[in-house]
Amino acid sequence: MSRAATRFGGATASRVALILALAGLPSCGGRESTPPVPSSDPPLETVEVGDALDAELDTSTDTVAARRVREETGGVLPGGFPGDLPLPTSTTLVDFEEGSDEGDEKGASYVLLASPRSAAIVSSQLARDLPAAGWRLTGSAPRWSAAKGGRSVRIAVTERGSGCELRIEY
Repeated sequence: MSRAATRFGGATASRVALILALAGLPSCGGRESTPPVPSSDPPLETVEVGDALDAELDTSTDTVAARRVREETGGVLPGGFPGDLPLPTSTTLVDFEEGSDEGDEKGASYVLLASPRSAAIVSSQLARDLPAAGWRLTGSAPRWSAAKGGRSVRIAVTERGSGCELRIEY
């Protein structure tokens, strides 16, 4: 007799395995062995609710002290840029290049600004603000030059989509 048959009193190991497998079937079949216990709690009551408290609020009549509009240049201008040159409001620095001061050939420096305003509005603002800050204008929009205290800049305003682009060489 084999060792397994001796151990289980003459029954073969396969019979024992089959019996054990069949004994475990009711719990593996997806059925619960005991039925669920009914809850002793009463069922929840359905309650109708009205509109939220703030559903009828209207903020259109609220008083607003002041809306802040960003009226400054976005970005950091390069160090060599003339700090006393007035810039149009609501512009953003897009690009710049600082030219070389070495040798006989001095490279040009420039800033490129973008504005959501039209070229006509930006040009009229520059034509008003530059002389007020002491800059002498020559030429006319959209391309002109401005000078002050031995320094000079060239300005070009170009229409771009719904706004404009402003190039200032210094």
